[in-house]
Order: sequence, then C-alpha cells, then structure tokens
Amino acid sequence: MRREESRRLSAWGRNVSGSEITCLFKERRSRKDGLIRRRVRREVEKYLSRRAQENLATNPRKMAVFAQDLIGRSINLDGVFERRELDLLFSFLGPVLNDIAPGTCLDVGANIGNHTLYFSSRFANVVAFEPNPEVFQLLSFNVRGLETVSVQSVALGDGSHKALLREVDGNLGASSLKHQGLGPTVPVSVRRMDDFSFEKPVSFIKIDTEGFEAEVLRGADETLKTHEPIVVFEQLKSEFREGSTPAIQLLQRLGYRICWIGWPGRSGTGGASKLVGKLIGALLGRRFGVYFGATVPPRTHPMLIAVPQRFQAALGVA
Repeated sequence: MRREESRRLSAWGRNVSGSEITCLFKERRSRKDGLIRRRVRREVEKYLSRRAQENLATNPRKMAVFAQDLIGRSINLDGVFERRELDLLFSFLGPVLNDIAPGTCLDVGANIGNHTLYFSSRFANVVAFEPNPEVFQLLSFNVRGLETVSVQSVALGDGSHKALLREVDGNLGASSLKHQGLGPTVPVSVRRMDDFSFEKPVSFIKIDTEGFEAEVLRGADETLKTHEPIVVFEQLKSEFREGSTPAIQLLQRLGYRICWIGWPGRSGTGGASKLVGKLIGALLGRRFGVYFGATVPPRTHPMLIAVPQRFQAALGVA
C-alpha cells in the first residue's frame, strides 16, 4: 500500500477490531442542514414526542391522519383538532345535553373523523358524511369498532346528482364543492339529508362544507322542521352579503337564534388580526367564549351555533 493511501485510510479511523475503514461516499449538506437547524429539529422532535405521550394519556384510541395536512398536524400537537372550540361548545350546551344526547348526531363534512370521534362519546348515534374517497378510507379506519357510529361516502346538498369536489393540497378540510381553486377535482355523489332515515331523532347537526352549508340546509328542510336539532356550522367571510349569509337567513326563518364562538367584535381572520384580538381582549377583558347578538359579525366563523326555539330559554338566547 502506498504511503499516501495509508495516511488517507488512517484518517477515517479504525473499527473495534482494528481493521482499516474507508469512507466511500459522504452526504452533501446544504446550508439548511446547519448546526442551528439540526438543534431546532431535535428540540421539535422532543416536543412532539412529549405531546404524543400527553395526548395518549387523555385519548388512547389510535387515529390515522394525513401527515402533511393541516388537521393532521393539529391532531399531532393537541390530540383533537379544534379541541378548545369543541370543549367550549359542549360546556355551553350543558343545560340541554340530557335532551340531545339520546338522539342522532349528523357530522356533515366529517373529514377523517376528528369531530365524529368527539361526538361519539356524547350521542347515542353518530352518522358521518364524507364524500372524498381517500379521506373516507381514513374516516372508516378511525371509527372502526364503534357500534354507535356509521359512515356515508356521499356529500349532502339540495338534490341528488354528481358533482366535482375541489381538493386543497395541504388542507383537505378546505376542499369544496362550491369554491374554485388550483387543486385536483374528485367526482362525488350528492344527496339530500331528507332522503335518509335515522334510527333515532336527529338532535344535533354539524356542517363544515366550505361554503356549501346553505345547500346542505335546503336539502334538510323536513329534518329541521320535524326534529328541531341544534345546528353547528361554519361560515366563510366571503359568504356574507349585507350583514348576513344565505345559511344564516334560512335558519333564522325557521326560528333559530344564531350564536358564535370566538371574540365579540373582531372582524379579521389573519394571524396578525388574531394576535391583535387577543391583546385587545386581554386589555379590555373580552374573553374567548360563546356570544349572541342582533347580528353575526361578518367574518369567517369556524363554529356558529344555531339554537332552535325549544332550547332558546335554557341557553339564554330567548
């Protein structure tokens, strides 16, 4: 062996048996793989591991998520997506829980089943509707073994027909039958809620369909009139015209009162606006909660609560 080769081999060290080791190929590191970045990565991994153990302690049920999706990331961090809003919602509904718990809960736009699982411990029956075939596979897996939960691979609307669901990369929960975008489209079936029969009276409906809520409600006219369920639904800021939306107006014509979860008067939806809202709330004493007023603030509402006449006195919105 030539002297220069001997020096090169010895530079890479020796293994425990004393034989020489040759490095044949080294990884190429970019500036992104610097010391600070690796340190941050290790701290993030430790934090996520700790959060996973904490979440397992409160919710040991195994759940599958899309790793790169917004809802999946939130579940990894908090155990339940929108846990704060859901806990607040059911605290608010406390006076009527004994009336609605024996009935059927409909989860319209169930996604992978985050809300479905939350509802399953609070209602005698839960029926989850999710039209996206790939998402439906995870929903079916996540509710496996729950005899009180059933799933339907259809979208709900105001008629029976075929439609195209526009996906949103990185946030499948924002996929829409109504709004256009750049993501791929998926053919789905649409049916009316009134076309389904349920084992127990419908006492609670959650609707998160990215701007398609009014169509869902128009196809649920008989269900709403017959059962008078509590309706929890999302509304986007873009849906508001002249201080209201078609979905809100439809429910109000049926005698519902509309409450909202959040802060009383904040109208922005961006990260900076949320931070300002929290600071103002801390200074002025306004707190995250359930609010009721003559009109609903025109902003994006992840959770509006429509209260039927039979529960309005008990919930303080008569």
